[in-house]
Amino acid sequence: MVPLTIIGGYLGAGKTTLLNHLLHSASGRRLALIVNDFGELNIDASLVESRDEDQINLTNGCICCGMSDGFDEAVEGLLARDPDPEHILVEASGVADVGVLGRYGHLPGLSPDGVIVLADATRIRAQADDRFVARTVRRQLTHADLLVVSKVDLVDADALASLRIWLDETCGEVPRLESTPDGLPLDLVLGALPEARRERLSVEDGSAHEHHPAYVSWARRFEGTVTRAAVEAFIASLPAEVLRAKGFFNVAGTRHVFQRTGQRNALTPTHLAGDENALVAIGLQVQFDPVVLDAPADVLEVSAEN
Repeated sequence: MVPLTIIGGYLGAGKTTLLNHLLHSASGRRLALIVNDFGELNIDASLVESRDEDQINLTNGCICCGMSDGFDEAVEGLLARDPDPEHILVEASGVADVGVLGRYGHLPGLSPDGVIVLADATRIRAQADDRFVARTVRRQLTHADLLVVSKVDLVDADALASLRIWLDETCGEVPRLESTPDGLPLDLVLGALPEARRERLSVEDGSAHEHHPAYVSWARRFEGTVTRAAVEAFIASLPAEVLRAKGFFNVAGTRHVFQRTGQRNALTPTHLAGDENALVAIGLQVQFDPVVLDAPADVLEVSAEN
């Protein structure tokens, strides 16, 4: 199963900046990006291996596909590749219904990895009250699994405080963070760490400041087969401060993948082979203390020994 992540947000929120950042920091992962238009993607020429009208192959293993023949056809083409992509990212148009796009994650061969919506701190309230676009903007906000408030460096402290109150009222309990699009680590967007990362670590940006927040992650690996009840109990124990998480579980003879984006959880069977149960969680350093996951993980690991 290939994870599918939707990147949404109204026009000018920073989606293209985020996607360019992800493509340049893929770190060897085979990412596939589906976009409406290649025109805005600022891909360094040294990264381009080949390109044609509807596809750009990059030297780092990533691929960008257009949607001239339709979304379904673009997904089918990516899944037919050998090797297939490790993760598919979809750049939703500024006026797209991200909730509808998110359902495509349930297509055969895919697993839903959530909807991330960017909101421009300088314009989102005006857009949400505009009689022509308000319905679209508000639907995007309420269908987000994780909301990223961008351009916070362009508003003053009073305006930002007021915006936070408005977002609380408008978006309810949708998890959110404040960051420039190029300040988001790849692991937070994809909800997964590379296989080589086996210990708790910091993924703090070296130039972190108030608009490039520091992130911390927690990881655990162990052998054995666990019960579905034990896995579900562990998932239920995850605090709201865990923004992204991924896990692979051997459940009663079947390998499952777990994905969490914001407060959205999905546990689905996968064809990926493996003997380990592997867990990763990521959150903001100022909110998330990784130690809180040690005890629930201990209980889960003990269940694999029985």
